[in-house]
Amino acid sequence: MNNRDAQDREEISALLIDYCFALDRREFSRLASDVFADNASFGGGGTNWNGARQIAKRIKATFADFDGTAHMLNNIHIELDGDRRVVSPISRRGIG
Repeated sequence: MNNRDAQDREEISALLIDYCFALDRREFSRLASDVFADNASFGGGGTNWNGARQIAKRIKATFADFDGTAHMLNNIHIELDGDRRVVSPISRRGIG
């Protein structure tokens, strides 16, 4: 692994932590400004949201029914393939 790959892994891991922190603190505006890029796509389970603002808005609406959450990341798998980065974290969340 070269220095760029190591730096990319570190930055991706930090971004995932920032994402979970913003979710659990209900700082949804940070998702649009600090976590997702304007050309981001977020999906899974039949859902597909595009653009940082739409993603943040939809996540905020999804979280409206919960009093609180506590996300914990483990087994973060970051695949490096040239300039392509694929991330597959396992996230457990406590929902109240």
